[in-house]
Amino acid sequence: MNLNILQIALFPQTDALAAFLIVFSFVCMFFAFWDFQRYSKLLFLSSFLCGLAFLTRSEGTLFFAVYLSFLIFFLSAQIFRKKLLFKNFLFVPLFIAIFIVTISPYIYVMKNKLGYWTLSQKFNAQIQQDHAFSFKNNTTWSQEVVSVKNPNYQSDYFKDSTEYILDNFNKYRIWFFQKLNKWTQVALEIFPLWFFMIAGLGLLNIADKKLFWPLTFTLFVFTTTIPITVFSTAIPDIRYLFWTIPIVIFLYYFGFLFLVKKIFRNKYLLIIPFLLTLFFPSTLRSELFNIDYSLIKSINNINYRPEILEISDWITKNTDKNPKIMARHEVFEFYTNGETIYIPQTSVNNVVNYGLEKNADLLIAWERELAGEKELAPLFNNSFNHSNLEKIYSTNTQDGTLIIYKLRK
Repeated sequence: MNLNILQIALFPQTDALAAFLIVFSFVCMFFAFWDFQRYSKLLFLSSFLCGLAFLTRSEGTLFFAVYLSFLIFFLSAQIFRKKLLFKNFLFVPLFIAIFIVTISPYIYVMKNKLGYWTLSQKFNAQIQQDHAFSFKNNTTWSQEVVSVKNPNYQSDYFKDSTEYILDNFNKYRIWFFQKLNKWTQVALEIFPLWFFMIAGLGLLNIADKKLFWPLTFTLFVFTTTIPITVFSTAIPDIRYLFWTIPIVIFLYYFGFLFLVKKIFRNKYLLIIPFLLTLFFPSTLRSELFNIDYSLIKSINNINYRPEILEISDWITKNTDKNPKIMARHEVFEFYTNGETIYIPQTSVNNVVNYGLEKNADLLIAWERELAGEKELAPLFNNSFNHSNLEKIYSTNTQDGTLIIYKLRK
């Protein structure tokens, strides 16, 4: 079983919930377009689910916009062809209203934080990320955007990113194709190429009058949301497109349905797609029926770091309360009730000066986080000396040396 998929399924994070809500909303829309007279009320449930997805991850807005666009197109086409009455256009404002009501508490809170109404603050920040720890304008993207206790809600990162995208469009164009290539590799680690070919055949069922609108909708969702996701995300992490997996499997069976109906004409052959899943490279092998618990153990070993608890306990006992801690990630903040100042990617002198400006108390240099950054390598040198840094703790962990420095004001 693919380790990344198992991680997403087991970790108490938003990814699995967001994927469930997105897929559920997609299924509601699919059935609504399959038989509008019978299932049209599922549109309202889909809008509500998009709202919940937005409260979980910002992609909910993307799916709501895509669904709304197709709904308007569908209703316009059906009314023009006199398949539906004009009054059915009332579904559009109701679809919008349900989404807005669902997300309104969060949007109201964000308006008070940011000072203006917006649904795209996360997209604006994400698209301008470049690298989370790059040192620009005497700060980092992480410090401005994802700081748990002290984010800068007035940061330009949260504001309209259109000008930034246009100014850097050529860079994003190059990145898009580089990331698309990596995404393709990620996809082929989950399913073989022939699987996607059969899934593609599933779209040929579009010739079926009953399936024309739902499959056109499916194609529209894929050709809009996937490129936008690839364009706007910094890394090809499977969690960003996790929702595609059940839908692609759905199309895979539609592909076999097409082959059986048009070529083989034998309904008993529909058992074949179930049998072929046993040959998937990483997703649906025998582990589905006999879970390899060593995988779960390996996930635990990868992410469980007892040294984090030990270091946090030492900091709590030997330093001031609520310390400001310079580190690359915020894990120590959680256990020490401190505040994280993210270590920027720059020289040691710049890091120290930045820390002093932020009134940081401690600097944690951990090879697990800083390995490979040549400018910060001196922090791990036994002979390293700096007038504003005092080494107060050092230990060896399974991921390299960890040193705590005290910043001298």
